Amino acid sequence: MQPVARSSVRRLRFTGIWDQGCSKVYMSVPWFMSLRGLTVKQQIPITIKYKDLEITGQRLDLVVLPGVVVEIKSVESLLPVHGAQLLSYLKATGYRLGLLVNFNMKMLKNGIKRIVN
Repeated sequence: MQPVARSSVRRLRFTGIWDQGCSKVYMSVPWFMSLRGLTVKQQIPITIKYKDLEITGQRLDLVVLPGVVVEIKSVESLLPVHGAQLLSYLKATGYRLGLLVNFNMKMLKNGIKRIVN
């Protein structure tokens, strides 16, 4: 995610939209990214395969083309399970790079974790 798009989304906190939950923030991120010339796909359904089991119903929050998966969170702090979730998504889709973004931080740069498959 480009710095200008991140900071633009972050400023939404002061308009009150932030207090309405992560879904409102999630809806604004692709718009800000598209203003920067990035192509963003949202809510892409995926199937996770494990041996003979197929898990459906999972969705990628965002994919910034050519292939960076962005998982958006708004939690007190990122936990190892959040990173494991994103890594599972990367393995299931074949994408190599993912960003875990926690918007519930005073400084957004402290809420971004880069994960490589």
